[in-house]
Amino acid sequence: IPHAAVPNGHVRTHNQRGTAALEGVLPGMPDLLIFRSPPAVPHAKGVALEMKRATARAADVRKKQRRVLGMLEQEGWVTVIGYGAADALVQLHVLGYDLGYEPVDVPFPRRVATLRKEIAEAMNAPS
Repeated sequence: IPHAAVPNGHVRTHNQRGTAALEGVLPGMPDLLIFRSPPAVPHAKGVALEMKRATARAADVRKKQRRVLGMLEQEGWVTVIGYGAADALVQLHVLGYDLGYEPVDVPFPRRVATLRKEIAEAMNAPS
C-alpha cells in the first residue's frame, strides 16, 4: 500500500519552526497518509491517519490537527484517528485494506460496528 509518514511530531526550536514553515511544513498534518483509495470507500482519494495514545480522548486532538483533517475530508480523503495501534489497524481493516491478517475485533465490537455504519453512510453520500 503506497503511504508516507509525516515527520511533524518532533519538538523544534523557534528558528527550526520558521525554517520548516518556509519549507512548506504544515502544522497539524496527520501522522500517516495512504495514497490508495480504501476498498470500502473507492471514491475517496486516500486515507489520512492521525495517531493518538490508546488512553487518549477525542479532546486530545489539537485544533490544528482537526483543521487539517477537515481540509483533507473536503478534498475527498477519509480521515481516521487511531487511538493506539490496535484501534488504527481495526479501522484500516474495516476500510477494506488487506493487512495480511485479521485484526482481532473482539476488544472493539462497538467501534467496528460504528465504523462500518459510518463507511456505509459515506458510500451513499454524494461525491
